[in-house]
Amino acid sequence: MSKIIFYLLIILFVLPLTVLAQDNTYNPAPESPQDNECFAGGTMEGKCSSTDIDGNGLIEDWEMNWHWECGWYLARFNNGVFSRSDIPRRCRSLLPPPQPGDEDFPPYLAYISLYSLSAGQPCNASLQIYLSSPKPLDLIIYAWNASYGKTHGDPYPTVLHPGTQLFTVTFGGEGNPDYFYHTVHIRNTKGQAVSNYISGECTP
Repeated sequence: MSKIIFYLLIILFVLPLTVLAQDNTYNPAPESPQDNECFAGGTMEGKCSSTDIDGNGLIEDWEMNWHWECGWYLARFNNGVFSRSDIPRRCRSLLPPPQPGDEDFPPYLAYISLYSLSAGQPCNASLQIYLSSPKPLDLIIYAWNASYGKTHGDPYPTVLHPGTQLFTVTFGGEGNPDYFYHTVHIRNTKGQAVSNYISGECTP
């Protein structure tokens, strides 16, 4: 019995010290890209204090804070310290596309998935949109009738909020009388694409 207690004490005291030692093994040099990808030589060099995420012509504190915070996490991801699941969701738009076995999370600022399509023309598409920004953004949803080669009506300027939301767009009735394909994507106010593209088929 005394041996069992002895070994239990070793496990209780030594194991936490081992875990703590593993956590402290990564000690990058200060102001190096291994510490934060925003520093010189990092993948985000030159972007972290000068990128206008919402395209309003201003570099705001929240935009710089987001870059520097996520640059810290990205450095540890790129150097094998953190896995994808260790990265906060607000930063995962910076990660490379998920690979088989990775947590299924979109590598975009905004990610669109088709929620449902109505029958008939005009056709309504209900979209599920996930925004990874930590702050609401003024963005533009573009609905394109791919079979007819032009947009129908005006784009949809809207404010998207962090997290998941539903949004409905309507496609015009021009094109093939039996069906037509459409695509949807999102751009910022500078016209830069910030989302994936989805496509679907509207039927009578």
